[in-house]
Parts: sequence; structure tokens; C-alpha cells
Amino acid sequence: MHRERITLTSSMHNIDSAVGRLDNITMGICAGAGALILGLSWLVGSTSQEILASIVFVFVKHAYDVGDRVDIDGSEYCVKEMK
Repeated sequence: MHRERITLTSSMHNIDSAVGRLDNITMGICAGAGALILGLSWLVGSTSQEILASIVFVFVKHAYDVGDRVDIDGSEYCVKEMK
């Protein structure tokens, strides 16, 4: 009975050690991935903001320009004036 307890205690210590090492590895990977994501968001943040602002400008605020040809219900028109 005493030998079984010693073996069980040793086994539990080995499992605890393995779980501790796995936890350290996992935390290291998560910290590295978090730093990479933060760096990439800082790197491409202003670029994506400019692209989104350009899309909004072209499609919402400035859909047509003077001289553009538009097709409405099968009839072709030319933009002569913007108000």
C-alpha cells in the first residue's frame, strides 16, 4: 500500500510538471500571436482607414461628376451640372 502511494504521488508530480510546461508553452505562443496581431493592426490601420474613406467618398458623396454618362431606365444621359 505504501509503495502504491509513492508511485501515485510521483505520477501526479510528473503530470503536474507536464501540464505546467504545456501551460508555459501555450502562454508564450498566445503572447507572441497577440503581439503580432497588435503590430499588424498598427501597420495596416491607417491604410485600411484611407481605403474605406475613399470608397465612401466615391460611392456615397461623389457618385457622379460633370461629363459622366449615366443610363437610367434604358435612356442614356450626360451630367451637365452638379448642385
